[in-house]
Amino acid sequence: MGSVWKVILSFAVILMITGVGIMITGVNADVAAAGDYMEELSALIRESYYNDEIIRQCKDEAEKNGYFLEVQVYQDQTTIGLKYARIRLRYPYRLPIFQTVVWKAKERII
Repeated sequence: MGSVWKVILSFAVILMITGVGIMITGVNADVAAAGDYMEELSALIRESYYNDEIIRQCKDEAEKNGYFLEVQVYQDQTTIGLKYARIRLRYPYRLPIFQTVVWKAKERII
């Protein structure tokens, strides 16, 4: 009779470890997708030379995709005409087992 409980307990532990593994894989997929999206937006904004209309479109598209985008464009005072931007992309970090969503952010200067 004792070996039956060992088998049941072993099976429960295996299921729990599998669930945690699946959760970690899903979380990593969310982080990778946000990183790829950040690269795409950075390239688009940089190639448009920080055009306000393009930045607005990127913000709208980010919201449609479930992200929140902040862009601050700066003008370099020492070099005439040189611009750069600080981009911050907030993305959901979902933990399904705990049924929580935590917002994380990626930042870069382009």
